[in-house]
Amino acid sequence: MRGAFLAFLLVSCSDHSFREKLVLADSLSATNADSSLVILNELRANSPSLKESDRLYFDLIWHRARTENYLRNAPNDTLLRALLQEQERILTASSRRSGRVVATLVAVLLGLLLVVGMSAFRFALRREERELDRQRQALFAGKRVSQIAASPETMAMRRLCSAAQLPTDDDWVRFQTMIDSLSDGFSHRLLSAHKLSEQELRVCLLIKAQFKPSEMALLTAHSKEAITSTRRRLYKKMTGLDGTPEMLDELILRV
Repeated sequence: MRGAFLAFLLVSCSDHSFREKLVLADSLSATNADSSLVILNELRANSPSLKESDRLYFDLIWHRARTENYLRNAPNDTLLRALLQEQERILTASSRRSGRVVATLVAVLLGLLLVVGMSAFRFALRREERELDRQRQALFAGKRVSQIAASPETMAMRRLCSAAQLPTDDDWVRFQTMIDSLSDGFSHRLLSAHKLSEQELRVCLLIKAQFKPSEMALLTAHSKEAITSTRRRLYKKMTGLDGTPEMLDELILRV
């Protein structure tokens, strides 16, 4: 009868998970130690490697079932009972420490995930802010370029170009002063960062006002090929990289 009960017990718990079987063995350890030991033996045979928390729980139940089994046959052995109870207390404390370690590890992992998440959020926010700032600067630069192109000084330079006349030094001074006033000291910022000749500075001013290379050639008394060469050389001087004249134009319009 007892053997049939144990066989029924094994069959009934065969579909349960390892942890569920441990809980079942735990609940039987005080009332039916033999059945608890049968379940534990099955688990030990089928699960040779255990997680630390499961191993401590397994050892605790195993010890409790063996203790109940022995004390049932020697109920008057008080010294052994006290010894076995102390061993169970130690096992219980170890199991609790293991649980605390797991909880600590989980908390640390969650904290790390939170830090990583916040860092990713800040990075995305800063990238969005930089993009918005770039768009604002591009919009502002576009407005300044339009204002420069429509200014009286630029119109005066275009009339001279149409008449094939060279600007005087005063014309250049007025033209440069206008551009500096509308673009935060454009020429001063260029000259403080790069050593430019008078011809190179005037080419940059004309690019800022969106003059064509052929118009730059007329206003500076140089050939169109010389203007193209100057623009290419200026890009190299300002960036340290080889580039096209058009790349200099784009750079100047953003400054």
